[in-house]
Amino acid sequence: MELSEKVNISMNYLSEIERGLKWPHPDILQNLASALNIEVFELFKSENNLKNGDSKYMKRFSNDIALAVEQAVKKAVSSVQKQYK
Repeated sequence: MELSEKVNISMNYLSEIERGLKWPHPDILQNLASALNIEVFELFKSENNLKNGDSKYMKRFSNDIALAVEQAVKKAVSSVQKQYK
């Protein structure tokens, strides 16, 4: 069974996620991690940090996605901080 089928998303959407063109909802990230039998944080490991034997799908997640997550988190934290100042 294809990863996209396990996660219930289209191959095109999965490809866009892998290439950093789309940012998935946290539920989809959880479903991806579950389908790969890994923890969510492992989706953000750089290819250099992957251990031998890690899923071939993991290698597709680029540093661009990790950077996008970092930027999104910083933006969210900044927004919350502004609300409480």
